[in-house]
Amino acid sequence: MAGRRGGDGWCGMLSPWLGSAWMCPVKRQPSIPSEAITFGDDNWWRESPSPSRTYRGPQMIGTPPPPPPPPPPPDMVCFEQENRRCWLPQAAPSGPPVPPPHGPHSLYRSLEDYKPLQHISRTVHFNEYEDILKEGLKPKKIGSEHLTYISISKQNICALFFGVPGDGDAHDWYGNIRLKVEFNRMLQEIHPRVYFVDVVDFKSSSASRLLLTTRRYDNHFPRYDPKVMGGPWYRDPSGKDWYLTNARRYNSTNKNHHGHQLEFLVELNKVEYQKLLSMCEKSPVDHSQANTKKPRTCMRYNSFGNPCPSPWEAKETEERVMCLDLKKKKKKYPTTCDRLENKDKGEKKDNERAI
Repeated sequence: MAGRRGGDGWCGMLSPWLGSAWMCPVKRQPSIPSEAITFGDDNWWRESPSPSRTYRGPQMIGTPPPPPPPPPPPDMVCFEQENRRCWLPQAAPSGPPVPPPHGPHSLYRSLEDYKPLQHISRTVHFNEYEDILKEGLKPKKIGSEHLTYISISKQNICALFFGVPGDGDAHDWYGNIRLKVEFNRMLQEIHPRVYFVDVVDFKSSSASRLLLTTRRYDNHFPRYDPKVMGGPWYRDPSGKDWYLTNARRYNSTNKNHHGHQLEFLVELNKVEYQKLLSMCEKSPVDHSQANTKKPRTCMRYNSFGNPCPSPWEAKETEERVMCLDLKKKKKKYPTTCDRLENKDKGEKKDNERAI
């Protein structure tokens, strides 16, 4: 029975005469509706004034209801190509309700699509790795081939793409050697500004790009706040980082059939790139399917109809890194290095005969 014996007011005064069967009603606090919970500037959930408690003045019988709120503005298209669309999110999706706040760069549909973000990485081919050992990390001019809003923004940006590393045993279509860095450590030591660049929808997947830079682009790109839930990278109140593995597409709340990738364009000066390289863990990855006819086997070469020069398993790449290190130190080659050197000479002769 919902009630209590005794209490304040007339109910408590009459209970001695009305007997034990009489129960006074319990005073309960009103429940807080979900829309009355907001995310404050200090990154903690808090109660905001509920619309039901706001006095709106006298209501006359027969007055028409207020007009519905205007629909959210549509997402902005940057450019379109066959099976590709580059766009900027302008408002939270208008589909199924999601926990507030939605944020200006909201892409997510479900909290289950957020996965822990601990490292970011860049995978390179062996020949590029040799250049990195000699000259350090060298950024590339962001052009139309990168399918990004930067290429049409008239900003001369030279940067390197980093992404979230996948399974270490799976085939990596970006190359042979993975440069992996702890994400939070990089942010603490380099202190980059973060800008939201764009989203690219492909046929059944998508990718969102964030620019990490020590330069200032406040007049060209929107600043990105990872503490606002809904974007491709989210930092929760405890300081833990998350990234979206699936996301809504342009002007809709639909999911991608083949997921979503978060990419970082890292733009630094020479000293900062060298500092970043010193923080990177270098490990070989499998790239042995690079010259097969399977899809997504080698982005730099096979995707453009050119044979990949290093279609190796991770073990062979590891041996070649060892030989490269011994050569640099001018130490005696083991048998493994002689075998790999003879293999390269044989492949070179075969290619010359084919020409």
